[in-house]
Amino acid sequence: MLFGLHLHEFGAESYPANQGRVYVQCIDSTPLYGNEKGEERQMLLSAIILGYFEYARLSGFNMLHLHVPPPTSEDGYIFTERPLDVRLRASIHLAHWYHRLLELAVRNEIVSGYQSSGECTEIDFPPSVLDPDEAAGETHFRACLSQPPPLLLAQLNANPQSSEMLEVIANQTARFFTVNLLPLDQQVHAPELSWPTITSPTARRQRFVWLCEMEGYYFHTLAHAMYSTMMLVTCMVGEQVLSMREEAAMREQEAVAAMSKRG
Repeated sequence: MLFGLHLHEFGAESYPANQGRVYVQCIDSTPLYGNEKGEERQMLLSAIILGYFEYARLSGFNMLHLHVPPPTSEDGYIFTERPLDVRLRASIHLAHWYHRLLELAVRNEIVSGYQSSGECTEIDFPPSVLDPDEAAGETHFRACLSQPPPLLLAQLNANPQSSEMLEVIANQTARFFTVNLLPLDQQVHAPELSWPTITSPTARRQRFVWLCEMEGYYFHTLAHAMYSTMMLVTCMVGEQVLSMREEAAMREQEAVAAMSKRG
């Protein structure tokens, strides 16, 4: 397991402002292993993300949203928790990567265009796609910029580079992205979603993170990642098989009941 992507697909049954949109809540990857190069990992992740963009467009979604979590949010990850200085660098790098990724998607005609801004209200990015914790994190970030809490202030004072990066993020970094999967004059009605079987470890990002912490699943070395991947896949496959069996049994009962009524 090298890469994690948590997203929300909003179909026709969703809140009106969210219909026909996809929100990519979190993208994360494990550390580099062995002789693996950062450029190679980034090329792989870019190909996967662009493939999902195309899938979302072909599925009938009109818009896709990307969000760079504020560096003051400590839980904006999937695999490994990060200290403040790493989160600051990651916020800047992720925003730059999103720009490069979307420019590539436009050139390859995978998407028709995109907008970006430091505030979601300045572009077509409905705040309603954010979950309550993320919305609270954005409010907390703005409060920290105007009046940093003592712990954050001490961390910034101890590392002038961190203070400079925070200023760049606050004033120069676009953290909200709206992607036009289809041209505005070709957009279609929100799709009717037929949900795949979802396993409890992956149903919510916070659930996955909690499970890894409770069971001791780590990804900081190749050996740890291989073991953790094996255990997680076993858990997910087992739950999917059980869910499919329960669904099959329910349909069989419905069929028997329907036959009894006709008899």
